[in-house]
Amino acid sequence: MTEDAPSLAEIEAYARRHGLADLEPEQMQRLRTMAGAIARAGKEVPRVASKFDQPANVFSVSRPLRSGG
Repeated sequence: MTEDAPSLAEIEAYARRHGLADLEPEQMQRLRTMAGAIARAGKEVPRVASKFDQPANVFSVSRPLRSGG
C-alpha cells in the first residue's frame, strides 16, 4: 500500500486480511481516504530502538528484607 494514495484494490485486500471483507463500498472508500493519514500518524509514535534500552536497564534488584529482625 502506498502511503499517500492507496488504490481501492489495495484497501480491499487490506480489509480482507483484517477480517473486514463485508464492508459497504462507502466504508471502503472512507477507509481509503483515511489510510494515508493513519499511516503518517503511526509513524509519529515514538519507538524504542532496542528492547535492551531504557527503562529496563535503570532498574536494579534490591536485597530481600530480613524478616523477624
